[in-house]
Amino acid sequence: MESSKKGQREEEKQGDTILPQDLVEDILLRLPIKSLVRFRCVCKNWCVLIKSPRFISKQIQRTTENNPLLILNGCAFDGDDHGLYTLDYGSSNQATKLDFPFESFAKCFDRVDIVGSCNGLVCLGFSEGQYCWDTICLWNPATREQKFLPKIDSTSHYVSMGFGFDPIVNEYKVVRVVYFSDRFETNTAVLKSDVRVYTLGTDEWRRIEDISYHINERVSMAIVNGVVHWTASCSYLRRMSELVISFDSAQEVFKELPQPNYGDKNQKFIKHVGVLGGCLSVFCHFSDERIEIWMMKDYGLKESWTKQFVIGGPTISWFVYIQPLGLWTGGEILLEKDHRLLVLYDTKTNREREPGIQGLPQRFYSVNHIESLISLTVGWPKEQE
Repeated sequence: MESSKKGQREEEKQGDTILPQDLVEDILLRLPIKSLVRFRCVCKNWCVLIKSPRFISKQIQRTTENNPLLILNGCAFDGDDHGLYTLDYGSSNQATKLDFPFESFAKCFDRVDIVGSCNGLVCLGFSEGQYCWDTICLWNPATREQKFLPKIDSTSHYVSMGFGFDPIVNEYKVVRVVYFSDRFETNTAVLKSDVRVYTLGTDEWRRIEDISYHINERVSMAIVNGVVHWTASCSYLRRMSELVISFDSAQEVFKELPQPNYGDKNQKFIKHVGVLGGCLSVFCHFSDERIEIWMMKDYGLKESWTKQFVIGGPTISWFVYIQPLGLWTGGEILLEKDHRLLVLYDTKTNREREPGIQGLPQRFYSVNHIESLISLTVGWPKEQE
């Protein structure tokens, strides 16, 4: 027994004296998550370091800046391929199928949707119908932790959801909006709604104040600093998305965001929100003519909106769905087309090319993602060292 304790002390001593602590930390921050999970077993000091709030925060910041990923969801479409794939589009041309622990479970449902990805955690919705999400789960693909949320009343009405982070109390939250009326069977401008918020720390759903907008997207892929964004209308009777709204997870309220001056008000376009270069972005689709990309360089400040890119020509012709996903090296933009293709668009030459990515599912939609050590047991670290 004494020998074992002595060996442990020697091990910890070596961990301290071979390399300075700050150098050890810098080296570990450069490693993939799977390696960090294994290296927690090297010695007690490394385990304490890797689990520390400070290290986890630094790892997320570094990964966000240097190692952006995509998760490609093939589970939302009919066909034989119902897997989830990951792609490190900054350094790899090979999509890799994730070890999806719900693959057998997912076959009991009509579809599986990614509600959102935030700080390495993924929110999944399982539906027996179209977008009703009878079962909801939080999952960290890197550490393989998973947590099913308490059951909530299922519905056949219009549902919209989002997944974000409250930095004030360090909590992850899921917001679910249900509209109680068929949009084609009512003359009411604003549909009645039921808004509920799930908090990871309490493991409970709570009802909050109803929303006065009609959200036009079923899920939100525009998460900036933990804040969830959608396009919305003042009335469900309007087909155009005249508003950009957010859900403030801290105050648990919906807010309207200031928008840029898009120019000619008589020119019609379809508007979507997303994230590009870490900035909240609005993608304006002018039929098959062009796509304008506006980026909010200073979040919340109207004057910071900048028309950063314009995509035109053959790139958008004949395609119904085009979604900008990320910025590539050399000024190229990664685009998803019709849930079947990933292409790179050169903003300088106005030409596109196929990056030659192998292993893509037949049909998919893409979600930006990072890997992290965030635990579903404790959530975000409570202390900042």
